[in-house]
Amino acid sequence: MAATVAASVCPGNSAVYSAWGRSLGLFRFCNRPAGPWEYRLRAVILFSSQLLLALIVDVSRGGDLFPQSRVFPVWSVPLAILLGTVGLAIRIWGTSVLSAEVVTGFEPTSQRLVTSGPFGIVRNPLYIGTMLMFAGFAALFGWIAAVAFLLFHFIRNNRVVCAEEELLNQQWGRQFSDYCRKTNRWLPGRLPGNQPLGPFCTRDGILGNVVFVSIWVGLIISIWTANLWNLLYCELLGVALALVHMQVLKAKAVLPEAAAEAESLTAGKL
Repeated sequence: MAATVAASVCPGNSAVYSAWGRSLGLFRFCNRPAGPWEYRLRAVILFSSQLLLALIVDVSRGGDLFPQSRVFPVWSVPLAILLGTVGLAIRIWGTSVLSAEVVTGFEPTSQRLVTSGPFGIVRNPLYIGTMLMFAGFAALFGWIAAVAFLLFHFIRNNRVVCAEEELLNQQWGRQFSDYCRKTNRWLPGRLPGNQPLGPFCTRDGILGNVVFVSIWVGLIISIWTANLWNLLYCELLGVALALVHMQVLKAKAVLPEAAAEAESLTAGKL
């Protein structure tokens, strides 16, 4: 109402208030928790966005769709390698601290509240690592594409994080509230003096990020060959390996229960 009155008194301000209203609407959307379908499809949205970005850029430039050979901006190559490497290292570090079951889960719940390692510096190091890797990929298409791509995934990840933090707050209560008060959601803070920083790289840390390791390898090969199709091939291989890894984890979780049930049946017969 105030914006409407001000715009009528001073018509020149109508565009300003309109822009302010749109900004406020975007802010509210960004900080609204993701719905169940959005959370479950977060990986699908993430990985499909790469092809969508390439398609949008190719169409806007009027060239061939998904050409076999590309010319990358000179400045983008070292930046893409740097962001990809740092992002992958952060993800492996964070996953090494967490268990692989938590990272690959479909529901935003955890059996333990992890506040050590990178989680003592910032609350969402895994999402930060992912955004750095994908910003590096987008940089190969130019700085405008990189900024737009990073903004899109920041908004999407912030909505996912809002959903996760609602459930974590219900699960952990004051313990999680205290953690949020001491540790920022996105901006890294100082190193915690009373929390261990490691482990930095474990087998679970690598296997839990096999898709992202494949993306990093594909990024290097694609830059070397000037062909982004190699990134897609490596990524598909990583997805296949990740599915195998998830099945192995499920089998390991089922085996102890099956053994205990067989033992109880055997004891009953005796």
